[in-house]
Amino acid sequence: MRAEITPQYIAGFLDGEGCFSLTWRGKGERRSMQACIVVSSTNREVLEKIKDYLNAGHIYERKRPTEGGLKFYTLFISGFDTLKRVIPIFLPYLIVKRRQAELLLELCQIHKKGSRWRPREYSERELEIYEELRHLNRKKAR
Repeated sequence: MRAEITPQYIAGFLDGEGCFSLTWRGKGERRSMQACIVVSSTNREVLEKIKDYLNAGHIYERKRPTEGGLKFYTLFISGFDTLKRVIPIFLPYLIVKRRQAELLLELCQIHKKGSRWRPREYSERELEIYEELRHLNRKKAR
């Protein structure tokens, strides 16, 4: 792959193959939100270029190959501070998943870190964002 990676290219790739997600980790009092962007491809090189351009994320090889026997890779970008930094890079160029990215960015901006020992309460807006993202992703809103 010789072409340069640009914010526009990243936006197009994420519009087609990416997921802007917010999940719960842990149980009970230790339950916390995890925000992430996940994108998968059989082309590791393009994921490496996106990772390098954004200076964020980790690439994992899926244990099971595709039906055609190809290796399958996932770029996982997480962390409120990291997402707060990287989403604005490609946000202006998103079309299909712009709303999901806007919600995730808003959450990252209002999120306050809790303590491992003392759980924090989530604001009404944080919970609303979680529900809207869940709804958009469930509808396969692209």
